[in-house]
Amino acid sequence: MSSEPLPPGKLKCKYLRDLRVKFAKEHGIDYQPAECHHKGDCQGTCPACDSELEFLNNNLDDETQITND
Repeated sequence: MSSEPLPPGKLKCKYLRDLRVKFAKEHGIDYQPAECHHKGDCQGTCPACDSELEFLNNNLDDETQITND
């Protein structure tokens, strides 16, 4: 592992991924985030991140529908 600090976009990506993992655990959603293979800095989110967020939202909606019945 490299000891170099992460670029700002990578820090944002890691922070958001950690939040998604925590959110999934708190809501009992089986979620395994994909490992980011992007080289260099980025915006901190990408189509893969957006897809994972959509997955969580869809599962939360299912959970909400189940608990409201």
